[in-house]
Amino acid sequence: MPLSQVTRTTAVGAVSSGQQAPREATVDTGSPAYLRMLHGQHWLVSGTENVGGWDLIDDLMDGTEAMRAGRTDYLPMYEQEDAIDYDKRVKATVLHSGFQAAVERNAIRPFAKPVEIKLPEGVETLPEPLDRIAVNVDGEGTDMTELARRLMTDGVARGLALVLVDHPTIADGMNAADEEELDLRPRFKRIMPRNLIGWKETTNAAGDRELAEVRIMEKRTESVGPWGQVDVPWIRVIRAPRTIAMQDDNGDKQLQDLAGEWELWRFSETDGKYLLADQGTHSFPGIPLVVMQFGEQHGLVECVPPMLDVAHLNLAHWKSSSRQTQYIDTIRLAVLFGSGMGEDELANGIVIGPGRLNGSTNTDAKLAYAEHSGKGAEAGWSELDRLESKMAEAGSEPMRTKSGNPTATGKAIDAAKASTDVEAWVRLLESGLEQCYVLAAKWRGMDDALPEGWQIDIWSEFALAMTKLEDLAEIRQLRQQGDLSRITAIGEYTRRGVISDRIDPEEESERVDAEMLASAEAFGLESDADDDEGQDPQGETEQDEDE
Repeated sequence: MPLSQVTRTTAVGAVSSGQQAPREATVDTGSPAYLRMLHGQHWLVSGTENVGGWDLIDDLMDGTEAMRAGRTDYLPMYEQEDAIDYDKRVKATVLHSGFQAAVERNAIRPFAKPVEIKLPEGVETLPEPLDRIAVNVDGEGTDMTELARRLMTDGVARGLALVLVDHPTIADGMNAADEEELDLRPRFKRIMPRNLIGWKETTNAAGDRELAEVRIMEKRTESVGPWGQVDVPWIRVIRAPRTIAMQDDNGDKQLQDLAGEWELWRFSETDGKYLLADQGTHSFPGIPLVVMQFGEQHGLVECVPPMLDVAHLNLAHWKSSSRQTQYIDTIRLAVLFGSGMGEDELANGIVIGPGRLNGSTNTDAKLAYAEHSGKGAEAGWSELDRLESKMAEAGSEPMRTKSGNPTATGKAIDAAKASTDVEAWVRLLESGLEQCYVLAAKWRGMDDALPEGWQIDIWSEFALAMTKLEDLAEIRQLRQQGDLSRITAIGEYTRRGVISDRIDPEEESERVDAEMLASAEAFGLESDADDDEGQDPQGETEQDEDE
């Protein structure tokens, strides 16, 4: 049985997200590292207050309604503020999507061009069936570029990108034709970071840390009656093969190799807990999960989201915006103020409107509107503008060229080749996708089948496009000085996105020469070819021969 189902894992279902005693833990208990990433690194110190982590990040990515649903997690009640006024304030607050915009700017830019699989010279394709993965990586129609874009978004926003490399069950008696017809080949399943609720690490024979067990949350839609449907949480447990010491009948210790195991747990509404629904063994030599850590690492999985500071700035903006909206609602309505009128005059009532006159026998009586000066509102708007500027600046930081080596964001990154954090993340993602193919080959017993020198290539020259205005002036100057050839100049323009990459520099140079020649002939100017007429190969002119 495959380790994952065709249904896409979306959001975490019922999971124990609070602190529990280790001996009381159940299959749905989040591991301590998971809970730190979910609620924030210091969530235990702050009690149940939602101070950060994926809870905050996911709500910021989901928008205004998700932030409103967080209520006091993100908008504390004022002293003496009643529930009705608080509810009005929450409903009037609208999220400025600064964090989401920052994530999209950094995560989407590398995919202006499709992801490519580059093969060494003489190799036309990856071996069957690995060559069929890129066009439909998960069996649901997602291609490699779209998968990479989603993983990049996960990594930039949440610090973690996960891919479960799975393989459908191949029944006994099936041949290669049957497998191809049924498309029974490895799948790359994107796992949402918050769905990996627990894991265990171990040390292998070489002394390296590796994953020994993972627990993955998923939702499945099940039918109820002829028309009804219900979303049911499931938990998938995957264990790597292991060796244990056992005692034989003589009392001697013997080592026994155990196959990898999987379990499926289904949440029961009736019992109020997860019940074991199915289990079995698998043939993969480990845990087929690729983990890409984009932020500061704490172990094999745990890491800090690289843009967490931007998320907290966005939260500060949410709170300030709520105060500003309430303040504006209060001060923009003028207050009618009166003095010096008698009780009998007040008893008759004051009528406000066109064609109305309110009088008094007291010559010192006054009736006027009292309006706020608006100084406090100006300060509020300035604060919101300041926070928006800081968010935009912090959100653009990963795209800025570093003067030295960029921050290390993964073991597979060649930091010396990355001038920006986003380029480093691209290198990490390329390495992770290549590892997916390595695991896919292991599923098929094709460990040595991938050609030497092949690689996943994600466009990373977007940094050049960002500085193209300055670069273009320098390239133009070098060309005019004769220090740069036309073909090289065209190639540099192409790299910076000024010219389409479908244009071949050499062919374009030839076209320019042809146009210049045609223009010269149109003006009646002699071309170089005309100047050469009448000359023999030895350079002697016809006139010399006549002499």
